[in-house]
Amino acid sequence: ASLGAATLYVAAAVRDNGGGVVIGAGQAPWHAAAARRQLEAAGLADVVEIRAGDARETLHDAGGDVDLVRLDASIGAAPRLALAVMKRLAPQLQGGAIALNARAEPDYLAWVRDPAHGFRSTALPLGCGAGTELSVKAA
Repeated sequence: ASLGAATLYVAAAVRDNGGGVVIGAGQAPWHAAAARRQLEAAGLADVVEIRAGDARETLHDAGGDVDLVRLDASIGAAPRLALAVMKRLAPQLQGGAIALNARAEPDYLAWVRDPAHGFRSTALPLGCGAGTELSVKAA
């Protein structure tokens, strides 16, 4: 969730398209607090749950089927964080769910592009570094 900027856009889309729940994760407690303040100010706090702590633990159970995953660990985050979070969430993704990884780390790419894991994946020329990976879970 970091400071909540991208979470605001996703939350607004969820609200405007009939509802759902956005779950954000932020490692630092102050990130979670800042994101909550931003969401309150935007009137979107009712569709977002911010979980403070290590996403590998806080996202262990999303509480239902997941439609969209947006991974954007900050530069310098724990090695293999995106891959670890994706492995944690993959069983919770329903068929047709979308995963976006804004950093496209090599270990993540190797895993999500392996057909054995049930995703169709492609690179998008967006973001920093290697770009953004767009993956869809097979039905």
